[in-house]
Amino acid sequence: RVFLSIRNQYLDILYLKNDTVRYLNSFECRSNEDFAYFVLFALEQLRLNPETIEAGLSGEVDNNDTVFNILGKFIRNIEIISPYNGFSYSEQIDPLELQRNYLLFNAGLCG
Repeated sequence: RVFLSIRNQYLDILYLKNDTVRYLNSFECRSNEDFAYFVLFALEQLRLNPETIEAGLSGEVDNNDTVFNILGKFIRNIEIISPYNGFSYSEQIDPLELQRNYLLFNAGLCG
């Protein structure tokens, strides 16, 4: 599975295989099309098929976002990752912030 995270004008790409990090990189994106270019470039370098790979998207993006729609044209199995519900968060935390900061809020799952 490939994890994509959008923050400001940056794209982070993480590829895990057998619970091992196989690829991790960040790219500065100046346009919406840059996000698709860098994702497709990384998938090509990793020899992963955009028709079969599962991609999880998090960060500053939602279902109506241009970047999500562009990526969806090239990656068949892409979805916006929902926050993990096994943790208890303060009611003061906006649920949208949980999705935008998915990697930060779910770092505890990595240990």
